Amino acid sequence: MTVGPLSSSGPGVRADGRVAVTAMRPGDCFSELVETPDGMFAKPLPCTTPHQGELSASTELSDVPYPGERQARDRAWTACRERTEFLERSRYGKDLELHVAPPGEDAWKNGDRTARCLMRYTGSGLLPAALDKTMETRTRYTSELSPGDCIKEWGEYDDQPLVPCTEEHEYEMLGFYTLHGGEYPGDEKLEQKARDGCGDLAREVWGGDPPSGIDIEFAGPGRDGWEQQMRTVVCLVTGRDGPLRRSVVPH
Repeated sequence: MTVGPLSSSGPGVRADGRVAVTAMRPGDCFSELVETPDGMFAKPLPCTTPHQGELSASTELSDVPYPGERQARDRAWTACRERTEFLERSRYGKDLELHVAPPGEDAWKNGDRTARCLMRYTGSGLLPAALDKTMETRTRYTSELSPGDCIKEWGEYDDQPLVPCTEEHEYEMLGFYTLHGGEYPGDEKLEQKARDGCGDLAREVWGGDPPSGIDIEFAGPGRDGWEQQMRTVVCLVTGRDGPLRRSVVPH
């Protein structure tokens, strides 16, 4: 794992064709990753061609005053580790190295607290496809879930069993919501913030109130997770009167 130089706010393109990772989006693949005092740069490539790695996730850090360079790096590392740990299940997982581009002070103060999470392949040769095409598909880590994924029952150990949405299932994935704040707000306030956030996400997805017959649930960090800078809430849909037997989330 490496935590790179703090990211500047400008995307930038170098004379050698590399672009700043701040200009890349999750799912973008690359080769020739370099780290400089000005930030991380890489050459974008289609994921269908051999490549060195990909920007696997980006995550917004908590909305607090700039904590200083070291804390920004540590928080970015924790958040990226949480969002990319599922890639250990890739058949290339043992040779994937996490690189983290934390937001710099200027970007943070301008409202951009996004940390970029890159996975670089260190094995022989190059990656032949996007990493999500190299995963075990019968289960997925929570951080790997996508809207519309149907989950047979919620897994206790962060490993979720997926089924076709036409089969009976307990939950359907709605999306992720990021909590903000410094000190732990307490169980009740955290639960209310998570419910409000998932409710807002549901109204955004449906363009209004969700359809009748479903409830919005969530899974989020407890006190221990919060103190480790975990802020991600998983928003879920469940049947009000029993298991779901079809997909209900627009995606």
